[in-house]
Amino acid sequence: MNVDEKQNSTTPPPSQISNDYLIKDGDQVILEINQEKLIVVKLQKNKKISVSKKDVESNILIGQPYYSLFQLDGKTVKRVTQKELDVQLEGIVQLNQTEDANNKDLGQNHTSQKLTQDEIQQMKQSGKDSSTIIRTLIENSSTFQGKTSFSQLKYLKKKIKKYTTVIKVIKPTAKTLNSLYYSSDPKKICFLRFDTLSQILTMANIHSTQKVLLMETTSGYLTGAIAERMNSPDGLIFVPHIGNGGPNLSIVKNFGLSKSTLDTIKSFELKLIDQLNQKNLISSTSSNNNNNNNNHDNNNMDIEEQPDKKKLKVDQTLSSTTSTKDKEILDLIENGGYNSLIVVTKYSPLSLTLSLFPYLNASGQFVIYSQFIQQLLEVHQVLQDKNLAVNLNISEIWMREYQVLPKRTHPEMSMDGASGYILTGIKVKTTNNIKPTSPISTSTSTTTTTTTTTTPPVVEPTSLEMNVDTNNDNDCDKKRKREDDTQ
Repeated sequence: MNVDEKQNSTTPPPSQISNDYLIKDGDQVILEINQEKLIVVKLQKNKKISVSKKDVESNILIGQPYYSLFQLDGKTVKRVTQKELDVQLEGIVQLNQTEDANNKDLGQNHTSQKLTQDEIQQMKQSGKDSSTIIRTLIENSSTFQGKTSFSQLKYLKKKIKKYTTVIKVIKPTAKTLNSLYYSSDPKKICFLRFDTLSQILTMANIHSTQKVLLMETTSGYLTGAIAERMNSPDGLIFVPHIGNGGPNLSIVKNFGLSKSTLDTIKSFELKLIDQLNQKNLISSTSSNNNNNNNNHDNNNMDIEEQPDKKKLKVDQTLSSTTSTKDKEILDLIENGGYNSLIVVTKYSPLSLTLSLFPYLNASGQFVIYSQFIQQLLEVHQVLQDKNLAVNLNISEIWMREYQVLPKRTHPEMSMDGASGYILTGIKVKTTNNIKPTSPISTSTSTTTTTTTTTTPPVVEPTSLEMNVDTNNDNDCDKKRKREDDTQ
């Protein structure tokens, strides 16, 4: 393909731009195609990338500034500016300026165009540029001249997107990647919008030296966003994962983070937290027994030895099944803890929060995200009942986009009702420490909800179903008794 080396008149040449803002060999970049579609590609020298069924040399993009525009017109690729594209659009045809023009006689019978599809396809294959093709379509249209200027401009923009391709090279960031995945596959990132992401990063107090434990199932998107915000080798990001198949952090590579920043991400299997909880629970039980024996006779020595044997067994299990890397991570968590806890998963957050909460340092912030408010109400209830946190707050994230155009400014016709809910709070130091619990298995946990507007009584999470069944039985017994009394 021929390349036009014309530089953008409003952008300094690449020699005057910092390397951080230039496209380099091996970079992951986002291509915005005709202001509609977003794709992620990796640029490598002397290799081609596919854009709208056309092959483009990566060498054309490498070395150019980010956010440059390139036009694929026929068999040529050239760098253009937005001003040049606007001039090209206005130069195709003179728009109708008469006030008598209207669209009342327009129909949907597809008979206004005299050219056939074969003739249009023949023009495209002959290598004619988009302006020539669009001008020919207008000359053979029986309704174009009678349209209003607004309808004519809309028609031109539609045809330009069809017969030419304009791509913008965008630098991957948390914001741009969110736009990509939220528009194409929102389930992959747990339906996180960028405004929800900003709330999570702010409420969790993410900064360069922060130690964060992040439980997520967003394919690494949230991990990369936190690492991008920290942008420092001094912080730590602990990322537990469910199962022994390894963490799913595929999106992290799209951020283009430096090696020193990537080294701050420490992944490990979630079951290690379960084993650590068992060890600490046994140690706590043994300590309580020793305190009780100081006030009583030493008649139950056999009972005292049981916790020590269990603790030894757990220690042996941790030593035999844990790698050196995992031991270092667990040592950092057990001895130093972490300052922020973030839970963003497709699973019920209650058991995960109770499992990870003991290692959150006092005065540490926590943020729990869920698409369903009932799940967060359960967590809120438990934390409030045990006096484990202050400033507990459940917020609904809501945003509405507006179209801003002359005489056509209005809210977007389609929008999301909400992007889930977040529970935030600050952990407090208390003598009534939370009892460590086991994390969830690979299957999704069942979430119990209530249809009443009053707050349900506080119960242990493990006994929710049993209490519901018991209450139902009591109601049935009372109903039978009333029927017997009536008879």
